[in-house]
Amino acid sequence: MKNDVHVLLIGGKGGSVAEGLLKCLRLAEYATISLLAYSDQAPHLYRVERKIIAQNTPDSGKLYIDELIHCCRDHQINAVLPGATWEAKIIAEYAALFWEEGIAPLVNNIDTIKIGDNKWETFQFLKSRQLGVPLSFLDKEKALQELGDQFPLIVKPVSGRGSKDVFLANNRKELNIIVDYFEAKGMAYLVQEHISSEEKEYTVGVLSDKKGKVIQSIVMQRKLFGGATGYAKILEHGFINEFCENVARAVRSTGPINVQLRLNEDNLPLVLEINPRFSGSAPMRALGGFNEPDMIIRNFLLGEELSPVPYQAGNQYYRVFQEIEIAKGAQKGAIKMLV
Repeated sequence: MKNDVHVLLIGGKGGSVAEGLLKCLRLAEYATISLLAYSDQAPHLYRVERKIIAQNTPDSGKLYIDELIHCCRDHQINAVLPGATWEAKIIAEYAALFWEEGIAPLVNNIDTIKIGDNKWETFQFLKSRQLGVPLSFLDKEKALQELGDQFPLIVKPVSGRGSKDVFLANNRKELNIIVDYFEAKGMAYLVQEHISSEEKEYTVGVLSDKKGKVIQSIVMQRKLFGGATGYAKILEHGFINEFCENVARAVRSTGPINVQLRLNEDNLPLVLEINPRFSGSAPMRALGGFNEPDMIIRNFLLGEELSPVPYQAGNQYYRVFQEIEIAKGAQKGAIKMLV
């Protein structure tokens, strides 16, 4: 059945979520993969069956969707796999148009994506359902009124992409400077209490089928390098799994979500954010036996009923750089690892 699957992967710059998804697809032995990027400078264009340079971006709205569907028709593509929330959100909004063409949009539903994409909505939603979240405020004065001088504080965009524009304010002076930056950019921001237990930070993938049934979750204790997961270790199933599966049910997930959290002083999980898409940690999980893109393709496109899969708890992973050489006139990239 996998021989009948032709995946259009969206995104291809080095270090992106899409790069990790490409690794997952290769690991699951999907042979026919095309890649759509917004520039010919995306190195992973040279590692797939067919490269497509988009004329539109998700900011183009329906024009972008029309272009994607046109590309799928032309190249007999039957599954679309976006790397970023930016892309997943617009695809989910027009998901019905893809299904009408026999194309599986490998994304969560639009309502779940909207909850996760707006961090204030995320915290309000989870708080109303008695699921743990850090204290969060929409302006610095309210934060200072409630928290006083309980620094450091986290300041982040209400709607953001990855770890971009996430700051740690160690005192009032730094807080004022950071808030001035957001206001100068015209960006809505969130001030949040800092959960200081860095050694108790976790990234958790929760997979639900297209009907909304939670299939399985995987917990990885992690350390951040440069704002992304640089080290992670798979943990045995436990209370963090149960908590995050309840989060997935609360937001009515139908597909992949990633929950980032820390444990507080009382060992209670507090959600830092929800990413209603595949995670940058997906290739680490896939190496351990939990290949989320493969499972979603098998459920969404091939109609398989999913069951929990065995994965190897205790395995540890590091994210490292790799060099890709594109030789003059080459159509494929040759990866060279530094020693």
